[in-house]
Amino acid sequence: MLTSSSFPVEAHDSPHGQQWQRGFGRLRFAQQLEDDFRRTSQRGLRHQSLLTLGLATVASLMVIAVEASLLSAVPEDVWASEPARMLVAVRALNLLGLLVAGIALWANRCAGRQRHLIAGVLFGMVVSHGTAMALLAQLGLAAESSGLLLTLLAVFLPLGLTFLESLAVALGSTAVVVLLGTLLLEGWSQQVNLRLIPAMLMGISVGAVGAYLREYGQREQFLLRRMLQWQASRDPLTGLFNRRLFDHHLSAAIRQSRRECRPLALLMLDVDHFKLYNDLYGHPAGDEALRLLGKIVQQTASRPLDMAARLGGEELALLLYDADAAHLPKLCRRLMQVLHDLNLPHGASPTSDRLTLSIGCAVLSPQDTATSLCMKADQRLYRAKQQGRNQAVWADPATGLRLVS
Repeated sequence: MLTSSSFPVEAHDSPHGQQWQRGFGRLRFAQQLEDDFRRTSQRGLRHQSLLTLGLATVASLMVIAVEASLLSAVPEDVWASEPARMLVAVRALNLLGLLVAGIALWANRCAGRQRHLIAGVLFGMVVSHGTAMALLAQLGLAAESSGLLLTLLAVFLPLGLTFLESLAVALGSTAVVVLLGTLLLEGWSQQVNLRLIPAMLMGISVGAVGAYLREYGQREQFLLRRMLQWQASRDPLTGLFNRRLFDHHLSAAIRQSRRECRPLALLMLDVDHFKLYNDLYGHPAGDEALRLLGKIVQQTASRPLDMAARLGGEELALLLYDADAAHLPKLCRRLMQVLHDLNLPHGASPTSDRLTLSIGCAVLSPQDTATSLCMKADQRLYRAKQQGRNQAVWADPATGLRLVS
């Protein structure tokens, strides 16, 4: 069985791992994760909801048939009474609501609002069943309460509603049913209606426990799957994306850049004299330096289509969407300045007494492929190292290679 202990400690640094450690007993994540969970849980529910609406329609027709058989035994003048007319109107509205909801789902006209539609349908069904029972009691007929109780339990089926939403629908519709029974009935009939309350609350309790446990399990599996995806796509040391995902994203970003006619910049970064740093201070210190550099680079890749990745060893990559050559000097200076301000001593470096960085930059041209773009950035990174390190080299179409130290 997959549990949080199946993941390395670094996986718990992800937002999903942090949420796991904080817990979610109240069935609520941090807002961004909550939105992601809601979107994920809504996928594939359209056909499931359509099937449920179909079964609900069949069940409603069966209940109407039973009620019609009960009414067939009463005098004809009862059909002209106000309770009978109200009963017909309630059942007609119930069927109309199911029909409209089914058409909206079938035509996919409620994308993003499906759970609100389902909540309204369930609320309406419970209220219509309760109202019909009260109207039958007004006519002196004993109605079966099992349909009402089953509908209450159906509120907690996995139809896209969260536990709290299902509970709100169940309690709200129950309150309306009790209120309508109190207003429409009197005497013995009212007492019979009030005796339904314990049974309804018991049904809600049973359904709520099952719904809570189901949603807790869904949230648990959601976090575990995301942690597994994080582990498969990330470098365990720095938390940056790994080479495999970077290659995939680079190809997709190039296609989108050309489709939208937007510039795309690639920066290759390498820590200067990193082997000497490891030899002098030890590998744990080198790992910590890479983690700090990873955080700096990750903060720069702040937009959805940007990406920061560790390609191997001390080499990192930074892909920036909608960033042209004019932005690169300022960006490179900022990256090198932030690393400089960390004041990580490097006593074995012939370049500086602090840990420094060399950067090679390239901007996508019409002829470039993913491979050629990486080669250009690598060549400029090599040029930066040849020219003394602690500097960046980028391409300027007018004057050729430029340097920033």
